[in-house]
Formats: sequence, structure tokens, C-alpha cells
Amino acid sequence: MAVAEPRAVPARPQPGMPYTRDFKDTSITVWWLKDKVPVDVEHVDLEVREFPKPEWRRIGVAAGASEHVVSGLFPNATFEFRLVYRFRGGEEVIGPATAADTLAAGCVPKDGDTSGKKSGCAVQ
Repeated sequence: MAVAEPRAVPARPQPGMPYTRDFKDTSITVWWLKDKVPVDVEHVDLEVREFPKPEWRRIGVAAGASEHVVSGLFPNATFEFRLVYRFRGGEEVIGPATAADTLAAGCVPKDGDTSGKKSGCAVQ
């Protein structure tokens, strides 16, 4: 009796790095390219952590969304964000993280600054 060779299971695609914009003192908008999400992904989750703390916190994102405003952040701090693909059957694949800074309390970005850097803050 012939024994079938084990077949390699193709690796699941990894989420891309998310992008950030609309930096405020207690919130940052995180977005991703919706057309890059594979069709067999059941849901996209977003995770956040205050750098350099080790604990990631998962945030519920609306089904089909391609951006989320992460609020409740601390002013003048660095945060990391990453995407998690949840596939049918429960498998999860975590993508690489991107970092962004919240603004200092009482500051807004200088005109035209979309970098998310603390140096882009102008006291009002």
C-alpha cells in the first residue's frame, strides 16, 4: 500500500503594517489598505500597546472597516499598532507593528504636519 507524501500547508498571508494619521493628545487614527486583505480573512482586528510596555490590547474593529480611531491614549506618549487577520477556522496571523506619538496636552499639529512626531506640535 502506497503512503501519500504529506502536503505542505501554504503559509497564511501576513497583514501589512498599518498607517497612522490625525494625531491628537489622546487619540490616533489607524488605517490599512482594505483591498490588500485576503478574501478568506473572516475579520481584521487591531492591537495597540504603549511603548515600551510588553502587553498588547486588542481593539474591536467594525466588520469591513479599513480604519479605526484609537482613543483613550495618554498624551505625549509613543504607541505601537498592528493588525491581526482572523481566518475562518480560528487561525490568527499577526502583522508587523508601526509606531506613532500622541501630542502633548494642549497642542495641535503645525499646519501641514502629518508625521505624528512630537516635534510637530504647536502650543495654542
